[in-house]
Amino acid sequence: MQKRLITVIMVCAMSVSTGTVSVLAMDEEPVYWELESDGAEVSPAETAAHHYDFVLDRTITNKTKEFAVVYDNSGAVINPEYENASLLIKVDGKILFQKKCTTPTGLTVGNMDVKIPKQKAGTKIQIYLQSQNWKSNVKTIKVKNINTLLLSNRIDKIKKPQLTHTGYRDYIKAKKGQSLVVSNGKKIVKTIKFKEDNLAYDVTDILMEYQRKSELFLYIKQGKKYSKGYVYFPLAIDIAE
Repeated sequence: MQKRLITVIMVCAMSVSTGTVSVLAMDEEPVYWELESDGAEVSPAETAAHHYDFVLDRTITNKTKEFAVVYDNSGAVINPEYENASLLIKVDGKILFQKKCTTPTGLTVGNMDVKIPKQKAGTKIQIYLQSQNWKSNVKTIKVKNINTLLLSNRIDKIKKPQLTHTGYRDYIKAKKGQSLVVSNGKKIVKTIKFKEDNLAYDVTDILMEYQRKSELFLYIKQGKKYSKGYVYFPLAIDIAE
């Protein structure tokens, strides 16, 4: 699995007249922390304390067995609520995954690598956090058929990209007349045509550019056909340390 980069942008605004600090996370309602006379923070408003953004690094398909979940609760950086909770993955009330949450050293949000059995397309997966005293909002995801994300006109005759990793760089091997095709599902985002054999074409910068926008599938194209096999890269989630 590719190394994930993780980014949470916090914006703080001090209100002198009201004695509160507004802590904002992207796409979230503000959470107001009461201030003691010396400026120390105490508990946030009860109604906003347990709402989380759950961000996944890939589309969940009928072939998915592992993925990463990033979760944040609108600025509770000091002693975050999820430290006493567990991340749960359920289908039809059955627990597929459960593990106590932690915050990786140096980060301000939680993230966890998840492994589950493959699920049928159309199945609804529920993701949430729960402790002995509370339960967070629930994120529901519908499992997709992997074929809805793959390019058409794929044949066995064309071999999938041969990827090698050296140092911090990624390379593929390509033959003259072939093309490297990078797609986000059915959408092609980059095509590179090779006019000569290339034993080690560096794709690192391409991956860094597009992997921050979406998950990626890499194919070899020859004529109008694509390799049946592909190389997969999950979404790189940026988190500020």
